[in-house]
Amino acid sequence: MESLSQYGKDYEIIFEKVEKIYYEVEDLTYSIENIQDNMDVDEYRLNAVVDRLDKINNLKKKYGEDISGILEYRDKIRKELDLLDESDFEEKKLNKKMEDLLKKYKAAAADLSALRKVKAKLIEDNLTSQLIYLNMKDARFRVDFKVDEKISRSGMDIVEFMIAPNLGQEVKPLAKVVSGGEMSRIMLALKVIFSAVDNIPILVFDEIDTGVGGETVRKIADKLYDIGENAQIICITHSPAIAAKASQQFYIEKKNIGGKTIATVKNLSPEQRIDEIARMLAGDQISESVKNHAKDLLRGRENAQ
Repeated sequence: MESLSQYGKDYEIIFEKVEKIYYEVEDLTYSIENIQDNMDVDEYRLNAVVDRLDKINNLKKKYGEDISGILEYRDKIRKELDLLDESDFEEKKLNKKMEDLLKKYKAAAADLSALRKVKAKLIEDNLTSQLIYLNMKDARFRVDFKVDEKISRSGMDIVEFMIAPNLGQEVKPLAKVVSGGEMSRIMLALKVIFSAVDNIPILVFDEIDTGVGGETVRKIADKLYDIGENAQIICITHSPAIAAKASQQFYIEKKNIGGKTIATVKNLSPEQRIDEIARMLAGDQISESVKNHAKDLLRGRENAQ
């Protein structure tokens, strides 16, 4: 363009414009190169930005289409976390309350256990005395205590009655070592002890004289009479000594009526009681002396009154 400028004014004008543009471009090139030379490129920062963009894109896939959706989800789970924190606080509070209640339970259970052990000693002494009267003079009775680790309405004690009914025997659980007659006397002795305090209005004894005889039956009759001071006694018996102690006597009989077995109950008058007790003493061979014996048994009750 410089060569052409000598051939006319128009070429000269074009040359001047081109020359001006050339120098401007050259100046810009210099400036750009200078900036590049002074630029400090942080590759770690670039990687961090790329990583963060990747995480944001992953969050968009899971929790929202854009940043605002992700933030909404964040706020939602933050509220849920706050609720969990409150629940944890409530759990701690309940655990503390439970610990306090457990301490109170253990203290109350310990007091109850101590009281039981005092009363157990009284029962041991009293029952031993009753058993001696009922012709079990060598019997040894003991109340054993074990600790129940479970929380129970009845406290911390597992209580078991132990007995050695005869001399030279070790004490063992009551239900495992006694005969029928011994069990009858032990239960009767327990009822004598507890009848004054257990407030049971009616006690039923079904053939409590089973397995015993002689003087022991008379003593059982005396104990039934003692229990009758505090409760209504209903006693089913074949023993004349026990029947004679009753304030009222019924005769129960089974009859075959129309092909069916019917049980009848008859209230005996004083005269009928003499005859029935005599029958219990001698069967059908009732003599005047047997009747007199029956009268003596009944008078023995009247004298006791």
